[in-house]
Amino acid sequence: MRTLLQLNVASPDYNPSLPYHAMASLYAHMNDYHSELDSLNNAQKAEPNGADSAQLDNEVRGVERYLTEQDGKR
Repeated sequence: MRTLLQLNVASPDYNPSLPYHAMASLYAHMNDYHSELDSLNNAQKAEPNGADSAQLDNEVRGVERYLTEQDGKR
């Protein structure tokens, strides 16, 4: 996956945030929420004004909220 982040695909419908979003999904399945958040933030940076930016914002807020709740339980 990290190699995919370095690819430059010359396709009009390619979204550079997709590899980061895929990595975030993998991290979520591994319960590594800090890495998931990092990947989502990188996805936002890769395509800040993309069509999925509102969804990414919601995902970032959801992971941040979850991490805050978990920190409060400790």
